[in-house]
Amino acid sequence: MKIVPYDKKYKEDFIEMNKQWISAMFVIEEEDLAVLNNIEGTIEAGGQIFFAIDGEENVLACCMIAPLPNGEWEIEKFCAKGMYTGTGAGNPSVPKIRICRSAG
Repeated sequence: MKIVPYDKKYKEDFIEMNKQWISAMFVIEEEDLAVLNNIEGTIEAGGQIFFAIDGEENVLACCMIAPLPNGEWEIEKFCAKGMYTGTGAGNPSVPKIRICRSAG
């Protein structure tokens, strides 16, 4: 497994994984859809998305972070694909989040 930054080829995986996770745990709200429909806008505003992928470039997990006006960072979306939920597949993205925070 490796961690890679956002690439448009993973966009649909990101959207579908998050919709599935949110639907399984909560109800998808307008705010969720606004974030999922504005991925590039979040990135242009300084946000980042990281993907945990396997050797065949299948997405296992993903994490979106965004800077807040007060200088702190927020994890906006964080999920793993079905069978990887709860396995720790998303944990390797945490060091990447720390790098973004220290880069400010």
